Amino acid sequence: MKGSDPVRTVIENSIIKARDVLRGISDRETRYLVSSFDTVVVLGNRILGKPSDIEEAYSFIETLSGKVHRVITGICVMESVSGIYVTGREISKVRFRELTSDEIKNYLKMEFVLDKAGAYNIAGPGAMLVEKVKGCLFNIIGLPVFKYFSLLERFDYKTLYHSKE
Repeated sequence: MKGSDPVRTVIENSIIKARDVLRGISDRETRYLVSSFDTVVVLGNRILGKPSDIEEAYSFIETLSGKVHRVITGICVMESVSGIYVTGREISKVRFRELTSDEIKNYLKMEFVLDKAGAYNIAGPGAMLVEKVKGCLFNIIGLPVFKYFSLLERFDYKTLYHSKE
């Protein structure tokens, strides 16, 4: 996907996902929060989503080798009764080390990546691909925790409170 605004894309996708979940739930009287996320890897102006096959996964990692890319996550938290929602985004930067063709092939044998934006998982063997990270590590792993909890708090959801009742 070239030419798309990646921040706008992930936020719009997260809203669509939250609405899809709400449409599938029949109980519209109980208040709860639906949370949804969408993540892409961006190199320059090119959005790298989930690879369609192992060849595309290889191409993604080869393209990222030795370069800095962004991991962008869009978040939507939607209230079930009113449909009111808030959105946010997190952007982290990742530098891959220079990788050889054999290293990329061996990595792809170690880990299933067809369900991963950019074709890697930093929480698994993909950590060996990474030279440096700037920003939220949890975003790169898959869930930007601090940003997510800040959005929950806008619905008066308290994250570090515990009741003994």
